[in-house]
Amino acid sequence: MSHGKGTLQNLKLQIAIIAICLSLSFLFLVPSGSASTLSHSDTKKSPTWAMISSALLPGGGQFYTENYKKGLLFALAQGTLSGMTLYEHIQTGEAERALIDHIKVYGDSLPPAEIPRRISLQGQYNHHFDRRRTLLFIDVGVWILAVADAYISAHFYKFDDLSFSPFPNPTVSAMIRF
Repeated sequence: MSHGKGTLQNLKLQIAIIAICLSLSFLFLVPSGSASTLSHSDTKKSPTWAMISSALLPGGGQFYTENYKKGLLFALAQGTLSGMTLYEHIQTGEAERALIDHIKVYGDSLPPAEIPRRISLQGQYNHHFDRRRTLLFIDVGVWILAVADAYISAHFYKFDDLSFSPFPNPTVSAMIRF
């Protein structure tokens, strides 16, 4: 398989796509009071808007619900997985073209010296195809998890400000009466 100008352009395209996704995800780093006109109050976030944000932009729903660490984690995970999936898609296409070219040249009557090459090309194609499918499956799973997390985070927005104790009064006191 040749690694020439086309592969370098593909790599540049992948880096550009990842950079754009990460750049757009930081649009949600503004405070909720100035950016959120859809929120009901300072203590509520719209679960629908959180899901839409997360579905359209990696980490968007998490940034909307002010979970910045999770938002960054989801943005990086989805950006990396998408970049890897795109890379494997490109590699699958190149392997398929190389295999088709080999089939066009030799057809079904392969000389014995070309049998290992055909097996190698078929193996490369199968490897990239399977890896692309696996990465796509993982990417979709992370996407669904991010949308669900944004939905839940919107419902529990500002919930961590509440305190909970299993005892009604956690302080211990003693009183002596005469």
